[in-house]
Amino acid sequence: MTHLVILHRGIFGSPLTDIQNYMKKNLGCMYDIIDTDIDDFYHTTRGIEYCGIRLASHIIKIINLSNSYKQISFIGHSFGGIIIRYAVGILYEKKIFDKIIPSVYISISSPHMGIYQSVQTIGCICVRSITKYMCGQTGKEILFKDNKKILVEISKPDSLYIRAIKLFDKRILYGNIIKDSYTPFETSCIYPYRIISVDCGKIKEIDRYLSDTNISNKYVEEIYKNLNSICWIRKCVDLSTHTIPHIAIIGRNILGKIINYMIIDDCMRYLREQNIISKL
Repeated sequence: MTHLVILHRGIFGSPLTDIQNYMKKNLGCMYDIIDTDIDDFYHTTRGIEYCGIRLASHIIKIINLSNSYKQISFIGHSFGGIIIRYAVGILYEKKIFDKIIPSVYISISSPHMGIYQSVQTIGCICVRSITKYMCGQTGKEILFKDNKKILVEISKPDSLYIRAIKLFDKRILYGNIIKDSYTPFETSCIYPYRIISVDCGKIKEIDRYLSDTNISNKYVEEIYKNLNSICWIRKCVDLSTHTIPHIAIIGRNILGKIINYMIIDDCMRYLREQNIISKL
C-alpha cells in the first residue's frame, strides 16, 4: 500500500518539482509524491476558497484512480499551507478520509494568522502594502480585508476544517525565526511573539503554548486561540544569512537554485515514522 504525499506551492510560487524529485529519490516506491500544479501563478491570487476547492477536486480524482493508497499527507509552502487546510475540510465533508488515512499535515512558512508580526518591521509593512495591491482576493484575505474573514472562519473549532485537521496524526509548523517579512515567525508557527534563541542554520522545536498573548489584533487573537485548541509541533529555524529566508526555508536561493533541503529532510523523517507506525 502507498503513502500519498501532496505538495502545494504558495502565492505566485514556482512548481515544487525539485522537491518532488528529491523526495521520490529519498523516500522510495512506498510513497507517491505529487506536486499539484492546478493552482498556478495566476490562480493563487483568487483566494482560499477558490484554490481549496480546486485542490480538493484534484485530490479526489487522484485517489479515485488508484486503490493502492493507504495514507495521505500534505506539505504546503507559504499560502499553500492555508489552501491545504481548506481542501482537507472539503475532503472530510465528502468522507474521503473513510477511504484513506490522514497522516501528516505540514506547513512551511504559512500565514495562519495573516501577515501578523508582534513587533512591526519595515519589511513586513512593505509586504503588507504589496499584498494589498498585487495579490487580489488572496491579499484581502490574509490582511483581513475580505467580507467573510475566511482565515477566522476556517479556524473555528466546530468548522469542517478544524475537524478535518484534527484527524491527522501529526500537525507540524515550520517558520523562520527572523527576516521573513512574507510570513513572520508568529503567523508561521501560530505563536504570540518572536523567540530569538535559535542557532543559525539549526532547527529548534518549541514545546509550549502560551495563553497570555497580548495580541492587539482581534482577528489574530481569535485565530490564535482557535488553532491552539489542537496540538501542533512547532519548529523554527534561523536562515537570516540568506537573502530571502522565505524561499531559503524550502531549499532555494533568490535565483531558484538549490542550496539545501534541511527542512524537507526533517519533513521526510516524519513521513517515514508514520509508515513505520502503520506497519505495526
